Amino acid sequence: MIILRYTFITFLIASLFFVVFDISQRTQLARLAKLNQKTNREPVVQVVADAVKESVVEKNETVAFIEQFKEESLQISKIQNDSPLVKNKIKSKIKDLAHMMTPKDSDLLYNIISNEKNSGAQRALAMEVLSAKNDTSSLIALQNFVASGTSVNGTKWNRRNELETVLRAQAVEGIASYPQKDIALSTLNYLKNKVDARFLVDRIGRATAKIKKQGASTETQSVEESTLEKLVE
Repeated sequence: MIILRYTFITFLIASLFFVVFDISQRTQLARLAKLNQKTNREPVVQVVADAVKESVVEKNETVAFIEQFKEESLQISKIQNDSPLVKNKIKSKIKDLAHMMTPKDSDLLYNIISNEKNSGAQRALAMEVLSAKNDTSSLIALQNFVASGTSVNGTKWNRRNELETVLRAQAVEGIASYPQKDIALSTLNYLKNKVDARFLVDRIGRATAKIKKQGASTETQSVEESTLEKLVE
């Protein structure tokens, strides 16, 4: 009889423990569900999985871009025909590469143009692609290249080297072609106070004058169009 009583008591205690545990678990799950619903967030595991997935996708895109860039650079370096048809094909390839680019790719291209150990063909193509991209990251890459007096290897810019001079002049033209002309002008003004090479200062001054002239021409055209519309009315 005593044994049965103790067995019954043990059973009650165990049952009570499982009930309390079940209530505790349900309460935690309910709080978690309410929190997710309230904050409109995905579960932590899902967020981490998505982040990893995005990282892998970005890495694959970067690898694909670099491989395509190297292939196009190799093919273009072999071209000896400078007919209009060939030039148009090259421009098309440059636009395609610019379209593929991500902000991280701008950093990669900056390293290419800033490394004198890379081939002239690769550096020239990287400059063309950065100039064609016309976004913030590519503009910063062009600005930093012009402003820097040394390569990524720590070598000082040799102004007697024709390629180095041409690349920097090309970078200035790329900055001048930036769609938002107020930003282009402020970038050129910054570089004018940053560089000391006469050739670059002159090139920057010409690019600045050209943008301002275009702006004045556009304003004049707008006034003429407005006057013409009033006369027609």
